[in-house]
Amino acid sequence: MPDEKMQRQHPPGPCGEGALPLLLRFVDRIPAGGRVLEIGAGRGERALPLARRGWSVTATENDPAALAALRQAADSEGLEVDLREGSPLTAGIEGPFHAVLIFDRLQELTRSEAASLLYRVIGWLAPGGLLMLTTVHVDDPCYDLCRDKWRRIGLHSFRSPQGMVRTFLARSEILDLLIGWNVVFHCEGQGPAHSHAPGCTERHGVVELVASKPRDV
Repeated sequence: MPDEKMQRQHPPGPCGEGALPLLLRFVDRIPAGGRVLEIGAGRGERALPLARRGWSVTATENDPAALAALRQAADSEGLEVDLREGSPLTAGIEGPFHAVLIFDRLQELTRSEAASLLYRVIGWLAPGGLLMLTTVHVDDPCYDLCRDKWRRIGLHSFRSPQGMVRTFLARSEILDLLIGWNVVFHCEGQGPAHSHAPGCTERHGVVELVASKPRDV
């Protein structure tokens, strides 16, 4: 069962409610005590509750400050979390894992990086293992801004003058990228309204997917 504090603060919701509700909805499909890999774990909003409940967690994170906060939190609770700094493509990750989590990180990669990551997920996952993923699609309001203001570097993929990357998936493209996988849950729509600044409310175009790796791959 998921961490009770996490469940109270982030109850499961409909499509577009975010990574934690999606994880809560399907976390019982991960074998008890199994290995979980989270790509881009941030400060541990999901990795720490999973470790508290007995899953063996490996977490990657590019941001040194976020990784330090995660490490400090894990140490303070006596939790064992295998932390890897930097890109998952160069972090020396070794499977197999029973679940791989990629929440809101695929859009930060170029097309080639995203394809490479998804290819590696196939190798990291045990047969029947779960991939849980959230990202953005082309109906996201930010798409037009990126298209008009940033440099195009690939199909629906753009780079800002400061070097930030945003890659948007076409509608249902994630299913084409994972042909042959067993889709447990797939939803594409608009996320909940939220604000990053006073008086500015927005909603993102979200893709949510839970799929299991075929047992014969």
